[in-house]
Amino acid sequence: MPIKLTFEGNYYDLTDFIFRLRNLVAVRDGTLSASGRLFTLDALDMHEASNGFPAIQAALTVNAYAYLPAAAVPPAASTTPTPTPTTTTTPAPGADPAALGN
Repeated sequence: MPIKLTFEGNYYDLTDFIFRLRNLVAVRDGTLSASGRLFTLDALDMHEASNGFPAIQAALTVNAYAYLPAAAVPPAASTTPTPTPTTTTTPAPGADPAALGN
């Protein structure tokens, strides 16, 4: 899902924001470690703000992705039909089988 952001502040605040965005994800022992969303920074247009340097204005395009670790993904629903239980009535010794209605 693309998200367009407008940032106003100084260069260090912008780099801090991008750093924090990046640190929402880590790789530990070759495995992706994240909770919630993953983000990619796809576009950054940075220029001097209307009130002059050192203030900057930046337009960012960030894409958000949902991340579910393999252990958190629910198993797929079974495509095998569940058998319908059947009931069989066995007549008691000496009883008339026709009286059971089977």
